[in-house]
Amino acid sequence: MDWLLNATNWLHAYTARWHDTWEIAGAIATTAAVFIAVAGIQREHKATEKAESREAAALAERDAERKQREASEARSRDEARRAQAMLVIAYPRFKASMVTGGGRAIGAWQVLVSNHSTAPIFDVHVEAFLGETRDAFADTSVLPPGEIARLETTELRPDAAEPGSVVYFRDLQNVRWRRYQDGTLAEVDDNRQPI
Repeated sequence: MDWLLNATNWLHAYTARWHDTWEIAGAIATTAAVFIAVAGIQREHKATEKAESREAAALAERDAERKQREASEARSRDEARRAQAMLVIAYPRFKASMVTGGGRAIGAWQVLVSNHSTAPIFDVHVEAFLGETRDAFADTSVLPPGEIARLETTELRPDAAEPGSVVYFRDLQNVRWRRYQDGTLAEVDDNRQPI
């Protein structure tokens, strides 16, 4: 049993001699573990911020693409809505009814409304203007595709200013339109007022 007593005394002496060293080593290890944990937390925080930033950029890009797609679809829908109306035109033409002895033609300006679409237009109302004054107007309930409606203005010399014209009509989709001689097209309500 001596050997057991000697081993116990040796262990006790060793522990007494190195006790402070082990406490210091433990403190250093604990401090290092804290620093490593803080660094890991900071790295995770930065990685999370980067991931959130990439996600926000991806969401913004998808949102921009969606808005662009919606705008393109809206333009396509608007073009499709306007397709038939764009093929209806009104324009003036002088129709000579006689030529005088001096070689001057006397006649009337006509406003022609052409339906170049493949579908009829309805509730057609055409007006001819001389300056700011409405000179003549005409109505027809239907203008079939490929047909021309004529509106004669008052008798004028051909060297007089040509009349301006506007045509109002309803297309096959039941949308009402106003088209000026210069090609300007606008949607209007039942009272021919712009929408």
